[in-house]
Amino acid sequence: MSSLAVSIDIRSWTHQLDSLGRDLLNSQITALAWQDGMDDLYRNIDLGTLLRAIDFKHMINNSDFNFIDQGRTFTPVKFLPETGALENMVVEIRATKVPKGVSIFPHGHLNMVSGFVTLSGEFHFRQYDRLHLDENFFHIRLSSDHYSQPGQWNTQSEDKNNVHWFTAMTDDTYLFSTKLQRVDPNQYCASNMFVDINGKDLGDGVIQAERIDFDRAKELYG
Repeated sequence: MSSLAVSIDIRSWTHQLDSLGRDLLNSQITALAWQDGMDDLYRNIDLGTLLRAIDFKHMINNSDFNFIDQGRTFTPVKFLPETGALENMVVEIRATKVPKGVSIFPHGHLNMVSGFVTLSGEFHFRQYDRLHLDENFFHIRLSSDHYSQPGQWNTQSEDKNNVHWFTAMTDDTYLFSTKLQRVDPNQYCASNMFVDINGKDLGDGVIQAERIDFDRAKELYG
């Protein structure tokens, strides 16, 4: 969990964002290095600059960004042309508004990385490192449990914070997402592998989290 601070212009920021993504896709950096790089990028963009660049005032009046369900959570975002932002980036840029009290169910990922910035409101973020994966279970350990305020961000990869679960705590909660899927083009990619984090305690903080389907996740966390 960190907060946006110093600012660079959107043109430079999007070029760096794209370059970092291409380095990962071309196996020039590791997923952990991508997360470190995203920390630097998010640290160096002022929240107000980002909000203006995506026309946040228009976004909050656009129902397209309203949270629909777990299957269509985020809507693509375009930067205003006058910002000079790079187009056709390898990174997917999306955002969503999540109603107060609604959770994006606990889930893990395969072969993808992502980062999230709280644009407004407050989210309760819970993140877990994935230590083991098989057909029936994830073995996970809590890595972060915090309340994310505007300008704060989180990232995930298969190596760090792979499983996450977040809940909107206020009525004005908007989340900005950067995502890269199919990091390895020869491997299977999965973006929503739902789990029940209230599983068996294996000791040393490790939880045996059962893999569950959408209906069961909704029953437990909806």
